[in-house]
Amino acid sequence: MDFDADIRQQILAKLPRSPDFDAELAGMRIRDLLTVYANWLSRLVYPQPRQVRESKLLRANPLTSDSRYAPALTQIISRVTNGEDITRHPACSS
Repeated sequence: MDFDADIRQQILAKLPRSPDFDAELAGMRIRDLLTVYANWLSRLVYPQPRQVRESKLLRANPLTSDSRYAPALTQIISRVTNGEDITRHPACSS
């Protein structure tokens, strides 16, 4: 049994994969890899019902009623309100 190797394998399996960073992550010391993993975990927004408050500026913005953007905004607000996972929401992806 190799504790560090087991931890490394678990972390690499959970982190989002990208060819640009795979080699860098694989070459990191376990301490640095744990730091990257903890940082990534702290940025996740876990699904739970939330109250969505739209600012006056958002409501006044004509783009919110534009047919190109309104459906996605409505969907995001609905998913957040219902506590759904928006991690991979198409409108949130870059």
